[in-house]
Amino acid sequence: MFTAATVNTFIPKDTAISFDRVTFAYKQGEEVFRDANFAIPKGGFFFLNGASGSGKSSLLKLIYNANKYYLGSLKVMGQEMKTIKERQLPDFRRKIGIVFQEFHLFDHLSTVDNVALPLTLNGEDLRRAREKAAELLSWIGLGSFLHKMPTILSGGQRQRVAMARAIVNDPEIILADEPTGHVDDANAMKIMALFQSLHGKGKTLILSTHNRTIMETMGYPQLTIANGTVSLKKEDTRFSVSGIERSHVNPVDLSPERESNISRPYAGEPFYTQAPKVNLFKEVENV
Repeated sequence: MFTAATVNTFIPKDTAISFDRVTFAYKQGEEVFRDANFAIPKGGFFFLNGASGSGKSSLLKLIYNANKYYLGSLKVMGQEMKTIKERQLPDFRRKIGIVFQEFHLFDHLSTVDNVALPLTLNGEDLRRAREKAAELLSWIGLGSFLHKMPTILSGGQRQRVAMARAIVNDPEIILADEPTGHVDDANAMKIMALFQSLHGKGKTLILSTHNRTIMETMGYPQLTIANGTVSLKKEDTRFSVSGIERSHVNPVDLSPERESNISRPYAGEPFYTQAPKVNLFKEVENV
């Protein structure tokens, strides 16, 4: 067991997110966690776990600046969250993709228009935005659902649409709050195949989950919130606290098959340090 303070001692040079003695409390005064010290390296994949009400969602909200009040220092991509200006927030948030447990899709918009929405809000031409959204939906196995409404999709399909919307702006960091909470284990692992593929493309991910099967199968480092503290647990001997390399945190590969008809940036298989042991993506259309 490594303590959070131990991690902070070895902050890698290329750091995506760093917590330095961060304490967060609700407005009512109830303390959620105290003196959180950890660093997430660029390109890292970390699970975030803890009991319901332990503060997992609160921690994620701090990272994307939905919770603004805390003690200590919190930096995301080098930017101190306390001092970020209102005019900087749109550009900042485009660099972070957020996947919510409850999907938050618009039922009156088609699947492709739900995914295209962040692009159009940023001023992208509607036709080009739909082309990008369609490309991304094809990559995640929903190319035949472009014009379907969210209400007719399964839970797993809606979650993948929510994922596509979160990454359509090509963010550097992806935060996912219980993204497999509404699907069974088999479908959850298919969704995790997509997250792992994004990790293989160099994205930084923090994924909140209660699913022990997923955490134990995939073997990524685990940040745990318990009794008001944040700690890091990693039993894999290949894991190095002082230099968290992607090869050390990718013990199980769930990479997707090559999609030769999709144009960049989501064409083909990403580079991995290990040969695939499990390939679930070929069945992802049935989630």
